[in-house]
Amino acid sequence: MHKITSYLMLDEQAKELVDHVNGATISLTFSETAVLVLLLSSTNAIFTKEELLQVGWPERVVAPTSLTQCISTLRKKLEPYTEVQLKTVARRGYQLHVSEQSHVKMLAINDADAIRDAIVGVSIWTKFAGILLCCAILGVIWYVSDHHAVVKHVAKWHADKYISLNIGGTLGTAQMLYISGEEHLHPSWW
Repeated sequence: MHKITSYLMLDEQAKELVDHVNGATISLTFSETAVLVLLLSSTNAIFTKEELLQVGWPERVVAPTSLTQCISTLRKKLEPYTEVQLKTVARRGYQLHVSEQSHVKMLAINDADAIRDAIVGVSIWTKFAGILLCCAILGVIWYVSDHHAVVKHVAKWHADKYISLNIGGTLGTAQMLYISGEEHLHPSWW
């Protein structure tokens, strides 16, 4: 299997493109598969028509139009995947270009590279916005939680005043618990 994007693979043995988003497979001919494998071997490299003809039609003599037709068919099959571009370089050959900032449609959980690229490959502003959004969500969750209500309610209570006690002949002092703004403190609040 050759990885083209995070969700599009080329199965060389089965001669098909496997789209993991839609679960679809796109059949390829022997020549299309061989040409695509060579182009994938070094993305952004330019391969001459002779190199592609030699790989796509080994030990056969074919017209240059066979390669042109093969490239045209490959372009149609890759058309739904806008981040994959099969380019013609005038008087030099062909080049496969896969955009680094691909439109990620699905991340495979077992594909660590795709997950890392999705996290690391975004702009600093996107990361900053994501962190702010996470903080805002956590703040809202904390604000509506029972813990916040208890903390808010406890903040109203004070225990900074003392009262003298005589319990069974034992003299002592105890802190009084009262709500802020209470003017008349009752001795039973110890």
